[in-house]
Amino acid sequence: MLHYCPHQSCAGLDPDSFRSNRKELNNMDFLDKSKIFSYRTIRLGETIRNPIKISRYVGRMANRKASGDDKMPADLFKKAPEACRKRAWILINIILAWHFVCSEELLEARVVLLYKDHGNPTLKPIALCNSFYQLINIIITCRIRGLTEKYAVPESSQHGFRGSRLVQLVIQKERCLLKQAMKQDTKLIRVDLDFKNVFNSAGYSSLWKILEGFGVPDVSLFSSIYEHSTMRIQVGSKSSAAIQLDTGTVQGSALSPLLFDLFINALLRLLDSTGISHRVRGVPEWSHQAFADDLSLYVGSTDDANTLLDIVSEFQEWIRLKISIKKSMARGALYGRVRPKDRRRRQQNPTNERLQGCRSSSPRQSCKKLKISKI
Repeated sequence: MLHYCPHQSCAGLDPDSFRSNRKELNNMDFLDKSKIFSYRTIRLGETIRNPIKISRYVGRMANRKASGDDKMPADLFKKAPEACRKRAWILINIILAWHFVCSEELLEARVVLLYKDHGNPTLKPIALCNSFYQLINIIITCRIRGLTEKYAVPESSQHGFRGSRLVQLVIQKERCLLKQAMKQDTKLIRVDLDFKNVFNSAGYSSLWKILEGFGVPDVSLFSSIYEHSTMRIQVGSKSSAAIQLDTGTVQGSALSPLLFDLFINALLRLLDSTGISHRVRGVPEWSHQAFADDLSLYVGSTDDANTLLDIVSEFQEWIRLKISIKKSMARGALYGRVRPKDRRRRQQNPTNERLQGCRSSSPRQSCKKLKISKI
């Protein structure tokens, strides 16, 4: 929801003027100017609507997981009679061919609250989808993932939710960079950014526009699925009324990680378009690494860091993401030919920059300006 308040500059309380993230799209000239959609996109003519063999995808459904409102866990679906699978296969092919639109009952998810205790106890909402809905998501995910990897759409700096990339690669790249920086008279700044509730921040209109820019085929198919999907929050034995959202991906859906990867890929391409790198000799040029929603910037100067942070700020304002300044951190280290005593002191306490930004507690306000400054 963008606006629904009585301020004079807003839409007021008139339902006809109600603004929604399903249709409202902010100005995206800065994306067009950077030309991030002009290379490594899926070519025209590709489709995800070809007939499928259901046995290939049923095996990918997760075992021993709670079911949705259909009360049918994936384990039971896998052991269903051949006649049942054949009917499901026929119906899925009809849906992929756009001859049938899924009902809201089929696409409805049951949201349960899971207790998480990692030093800060919280309740995390998880959506439990119907087995048939989850199977459709798995099919769409497999096909789009195959196309995006075939045409190298995801940036090489993204390591999250990709089967061929692990967090170990992130660590190895950073160690190699630090090793070379220590051998040279080089300043290296690393900025770790933490996004607030990023999976629930993507407006649908912006998400579909990014997917179309990357050439993802049949965007209208899963935009239609999201348009008709609803959820009910369950607390104990009681459930809320059906809720229709216009922001965020369904946490618990097999399709959500891929949608988020492609969504954040636009930001990674914006960072690449600047041509800024870490400036360490003997290492391939790059300026950032991402693992799902965790983003780290590696630059050689404060000016370069501020340039990249300006891009992050502009992107978060366009998509209405929020960055937690409290959890984000900037660390700078000056390596080079110094006395061993000074080197030990610098390695023990290398922080000489700090990340600045607004710390507003209001959920309606985001950090409009991020910058690095010397302490």
